[in-house]
Amino acid sequence: MRVAVFLVLASACQYEAPASPDDGPIDPDPDGPIDTPSDTPIDTPPLPFWVNVVGATPTDNSLMDIAATGWNKSGASTREQIASGNGYVEFTTAEQNLGKAFGLSNGDVSRDFSDIDFAIHLRATREVFVFQNSTSLGAFGTYVIGDVFRVEVTNNVVTYKKNGAQFFVSPGTPVFPLLGDAALFHTNSTITNVSVVQL
Repeated sequence: MRVAVFLVLASACQYEAPASPDDGPIDPDPDGPIDTPSDTPIDTPPLPFWVNVVGATPTDNSLMDIAATGWNKSGASTREQIASGNGYVEFTTAEQNLGKAFGLSNGDVSRDFSDIDFAIHLRATREVFVFQNSTSLGAFGTYVIGDVFRVEVTNNVVTYKKNGAQFFVSPGTPVFPLLGDAALFHTNSTITNVSVVQL
């Protein structure tokens, strides 16, 4: 009889009341900080490389003309800008028989190459021309697929380079901020591998 009473008392001492659903989860460390669910991270889509896109298909940092052949029908500008000081834009092209232009510009109000303040115009004849707005500053040899062109501003002087070699210094003075400005002439012409760098 004594043994039976002892077992009943032992069982009663080991009994724990179940938690009420309203009590919430049991905190294993009631004296520590209150555990709260971590905030769920929100994926923010990257900003587009190109803006003001008209008559063209942007793919990453490249651009292809999908409009009819002609100026002021296809182009875009870069979202990134050179705010002040020194910097450059750089680009290549995927073909050498279609016309296009790219360079530095203070603003972008049209798709025409004459809207580009400091432009490299790659012609369908493979000739390389430099334009300052609508004014031709001369022809500077030819180009092939893969040539890397750069329009650079250093201490308010704009220079033009092909594959790292400078071939022209502009007499014009830039107005900041400067963005990359593209104008495409022939259908399927491209401006590729564009970079905008603030130094």
